[in-house]
Amino acid sequence: MDWCFNKQLHVEEMIRSVVDPIDIINLPDFDLDVTLLYEKLSQSADKVFADNQRLIICHHDTDYYPSMSTCGNTIYNLITIIAYLDISSDHTVILANDYSGLLQKNVDKLCAIHNINTIRVIPFSLWYDYPVVNNRPFTKRYPPRHLYSFLAGVPRSHKQTMLCALAENNLLNKGMISFQPSHPHLSKKTFQPNNRYKENVLPNINLRTTIPHTSRNNENLNVSQKSKLLHIKYHKLLQSTIVHQEIEGTPVGSHTLQQQDFLQKALIFLTTESVGNYPQIFYTEKTWKSFSNSCALMLLASKGSIKNLNNLGFETFHSVWDESYDTKVDCLNRAQLICQQLMDLSKYYFDDLAHQCMPIFEHNYYHLQTFADKQLNALREQL
Repeated sequence: MDWCFNKQLHVEEMIRSVVDPIDIINLPDFDLDVTLLYEKLSQSADKVFADNQRLIICHHDTDYYPSMSTCGNTIYNLITIIAYLDISSDHTVILANDYSGLLQKNVDKLCAIHNINTIRVIPFSLWYDYPVVNNRPFTKRYPPRHLYSFLAGVPRSHKQTMLCALAENNLLNKGMISFQPSHPHLSKKTFQPNNRYKENVLPNINLRTTIPHTSRNNENLNVSQKSKLLHIKYHKLLQSTIVHQEIEGTPVGSHTLQQQDFLQKALIFLTTESVGNYPQIFYTEKTWKSFSNSCALMLLASKGSIKNLNNLGFETFHSVWDESYDTKVDCLNRAQLICQQLMDLSKYYFDDLAHQCMPIFEHNYYHLQTFADKQLNALREQL
């Protein structure tokens, strides 16, 4: 099965128990190659669908947004090719990690432009190694030794901004930091010119082929001038590999990071999600792991991400510190406000803070499984 699904959740099995998928397409596999996407979708061209048949599009990742108000190239090309090949939009479903509703609006507009019925977008965020509680009872977390942990992963622009803000506020020595400017993920995703694409291969379709120089870094998306200046000031830091001694030897992308003996060494999981200044609210395993490991959460992600977690039934930490950073538009402003909270919290005993947070830890731990069940049930009903 496609790697974007967590096999522990048996999502493919559940989908096949509800509908008959003629294909399950992992859209990010094709976002750098329009020709391959066309060839893949051509297999469903002119098909007469039975009532229970579906073409499932898994758009689990973010897209390349040319602005903050329009969809990216991948979705644009997907809808354009579906319309060109006369694939039934009534039987096509897009599973997407989008809680803003923006993607559905853009899909509606594109379908209207091509004079086809709208394609349904089903919000679904159980991607990657989603940490399933499996009915294990909540246990008290370890006494924290550090104020925060910051695991940057792929060094996208907003993550670089967060690291620079930590340095600017003399907070680097207060937490467990892992930052790799040459992250191994980038060696696989760095954009290469598409040699397969030729202008005359798809001559009758108006597709978008202009994309950023690097894949998924989103470095040019609404990065403020002040952020760029801060990056210049700390350019040597951003070129350095930083690995805290308690992180060294731990594979950043592995399930090891779900273990209590690692994540619970810090009070706060300073989570920089896959997107920073994006119109979509987008959660990955980074956010869910804080709940499964009884970590407090400070979240540098799309504006409104904390508020949306509350709407989903999770409790956040506004009773312990100020979460108004979540309302700010600019990513640097949010990072600076997060640093202000960290500086204030560093004056307290971590054990006392953890005790205040304990009821929130326990609620989120159990609600995580409830949330997973609701997502799966909603997917089952909407297919």
